[in-house]
Formats: sequence, C-alpha cells, structure tokens
Amino acid sequence: MKENNEVVQNIEQIRSIMDRSSRFMFLSGWSGVIAGSFSIAAILWAEKVLKELARPESGLNALEMVVYYHSILLLALVVFSVSGIISVYLAYRNARQQGRNAFSFTGKRMAMNFLLPIVFGGLFCVCMLPSARELIPATMMMFYGIALLHSSKYSESDLYGLGIVMCLLGLGAAAIGHNKEFMITGFGVLHILFGLYMHYGGKKS
Repeated sequence: MKENNEVVQNIEQIRSIMDRSSRFMFLSGWSGVIAGSFSIAAILWAEKVLKELARPESGLNALEMVVYYHSILLLALVVFSVSGIISVYLAYRNARQQGRNAFSFTGKRMAMNFLLPIVFGGLFCVCMLPSARELIPATMMMFYGIALLHSSKYSESDLYGLGIVMCLLGLGAAAIGHNKEFMITGFGVLHILFGLYMHYGGKKS
C-alpha cells in the first residue's frame, strides 16, 4: 500500500513538472501592481480632459475633438507599452534567477496569444472614433480579457479568471455606462490586487 502511494505521488510530481515546463511561470506580481497604478493615473487624467472637452466654452470643432480623442488612445498605448516593458523585464529577471530562458518557445507563444487580441482590439477602437467613442472603454476591457484568456493556456492559470472578470466588466460598461468606474476597477484595482495575490498569496515572484 505504501509503495502504491509513493508511485501515485511520483506520477503527480512528474505531471506537475511537465505542466510547469509547458507554461511561462515567470510573471512578477509587481508588474500587475505597477500596471494598475499607471492605469488609474492615466484614467483619471483622461477623465479630466474629457470633461474639459465637453464644456461648451471649449470652442473646439469636430476635427479638433477627434484629435484629442486620438491623443487619449495614444496615452493608453503609452501606458500599455511602458507596463509591458516593465513586465518583460521583471519576468526576464525572475527567469534568470531560476536559471531559465524567459524567451523560450512557450514564452513566445504566450506573448503571441496575448498580443494578437490587443493589436486587433486597439485598431478596432481607433475605427470606433468618433461616433462610437462611448463604447471604447468596454471594447478595450473585452479585448484585454480575451487576451488574458488566450495567454493563460501558456502561463499562470489564474490569468484565466482575471480574463473572465475583465470581460464581464466590459459587458457591464457597455450595458450601463459608468466607464471611468469600470475601467478603474478593471485596469487599476484588479491589476493591483492580482499582482499582490501573485506576489504574496499565489506564485512567489
């Protein structure tokens, strides 16, 4: 009986090792905290700009308004890019500390599955200006959630749950509005909480 238990334990250990070797397990929880903090600051700034644009005394014509809306999308791209660079650096550092290659085939597959929905979602958001601009925040959250769902197959399984929540928040924003609140909750608070969970409660960074 004891031998059977040892065999079962050995099989479970082998399965665990094989599963980890097929996944990119070097994500840092701090990258989520940093991305969430950047996102909250950017969302609050964008909200302030939009309120100024909505004032009748702003005196902006339709073309100038479109330019400002594109500038806000550009800000979102900058925040995403900076957060991504920091995430890649922290993941590379974690992998190096463990003597592993951060740019392995699995890491590249994860990056591809994450970036494709982001790229197409970003282009779709640009096409929505200016007529459907109110739905852009919901669209961003939906595509970001889809990116997390796809990339979770090759990385932390907890990303799947985060992706589901992001998609639900996107649907909520599309249905009832309150874009600022939903975006701060999704891109800001959830990222920070998820990052802290990864660092302290889930996978140690």
